Amino acid sequence: MVHAQTPPLQEAARCAGSRDLRLTNGKIMTMDPQNTVVSEVIVQEGRFTAVGRNGDTRTGPCTRTINLRGRTVTPGLIDNHNHIVLLGIRPGHDTRLETAASIKDVQAAIAARAKSVPAGEFITAMGGWNLAQFAEKRLPTSAELDAAAPNHPVIVYQSFTGPAAVNSRAKAFFTSKGWR
Repeated sequence: MVHAQTPPLQEAARCAGSRDLRLTNGKIMTMDPQNTVVSEVIVQEGRFTAVGRNGDTRTGPCTRTINLRGRTVTPGLIDNHNHIVLLGIRPGHDTRLETAASIKDVQAAIAARAKSVPAGEFITAMGGWNLAQFAEKRLPTSAELDAAAPNHPVIVYQSFTGPAAVNSRAKAFFTSKGWR
């Protein structure tokens, strides 16, 4: 008896949009409390269905297999460029402003961050927001940043090259370094 095979184009059409994935031969960070690293995982419909090489064969005909060849995978990091590295190596304590809708919201976010940051250490907000998202359509003033975090130097800048705003403590720091 001869079994008919599905033609390649029909197979591709049938599997279009499939989210099933098998990653193998890698270093896959599970992000569990034990910091377990496994060599293989299976993801079906966006959920992990098997973690580790345990003989699990729950893959379907539309599962795409990727041989990682020893590379590392960290679930949750979907941005393939280096903003996370840029933020990690910059000084200060980053504060996200993506959800701020007004200068008052910016002040609240910075004030909340200041509660967990030792006095005198920088509070920063670097990118990920835009002036257009604020009701006032402008940067916060130095006085507004002073009011939010009077014991910290604060710098907020929209992108890695500006525009930026600083409070009095940050301005004093930059001036002391000869930066204007």
